[in-house]
Amino acid sequence: MNGKSPELTAQLENISNIISESLTDLRKLSKTLTQPFEHTNFIDLLKTECEKINALKVCNVEFSSNIESILMPGNIGLFLLRILQEFMQNSLKHAGCKTISVAIEKNNKVLKLCAEDDGKGFDINHMYNTSKGICLKNIMKRGNLLALQWICIA
Repeated sequence: MNGKSPELTAQLENISNIISESLTDLRKLSKTLTQPFEHTNFIDLLKTECEKINALKVCNVEFSSNIESILMPGNIGLFLLRILQEFMQNSLKHAGCKTISVAIEKNNKVLKLCAEDDGKGFDINHMYNTSKGICLKNIMKRGNLLALQWICIA
């Protein structure tokens, strides 16, 4: 970077850092895509996702659970985790929320995962039909795939 202005040098260093961080994030993502969910406590995965968002200090994520540990079949755990990740990213990006609440409960044989934010909200039918983004559509597709998987397992 000899002969470059200090501003240009700083910009190039920032770009280099962003690329390096992006590659690190991509490596982490590829590892989580192949992570064996059958042998991982799903509650710990949810807590970790909530901690990641809290570390950004953009909003507060509150996590609650009435169970300590649960092992999920591979695709089911992966789909639930991805749905939660999509939801939290959308909340951060669009909702203008101060708090995201994530709760997982098990009552008898029913497992319930609930995520909500205190943001501005939206009309789901309007957004699903008019939005150019893929987040909501990804959530719906994964939810439908989950329903099919649960039917096959039951």
